[in-house]
Amino acid sequence: MPETELRYYKKIRTVWDNEKQVRFFCLKDVVKTLTNVKDTKNFLKKLRKRNNSLKLNWNKLVMPVEMDTVSGKQKLMSADAKSLLIIIQFMRYNKKAKLFMRWIKRLED
Repeated sequence: MPETELRYYKKIRTVWDNEKQVRFFCLKDVVKTLTNVKDTKNFLKKLRKRNNSLKLNWNKLVMPVEMDTVSGKQKLMSADAKSLLIIIQFMRYNKKAKLFMRWIKRLED
C-alpha cells in the first residue's frame, strides 16, 4: 500500500466488534478524509437531505459505536464496510473516494 494511502487512513478510527465479527469505521473521520470539510455533521445532514433513499435507510446503515477519543471513550456515529461503501457512493466521487473504497474492500477480504 502506498505511503500516501496509509497517511490518509491512519486518521480514521476503527473498532472490531467480536460479537458481530465486523469492523466499524468512524463516519466523521471518513468524511473528513475524503472531503476535507470542517463541519462533518452538516455535510452528512445535507447528504441525507439530497438523497431520499439514503435518508430512509440511514438508521440501518449507521449506528453509534463506542470508540476512543481524546476525552476518553465515546459513542460515535459509525458504519461497517458494506454500509460505508453505500454512503460513499452518495458522496461526490473523487480520486480519494475510489482509493478508499479499494482499501475498505481489501480490509474485508
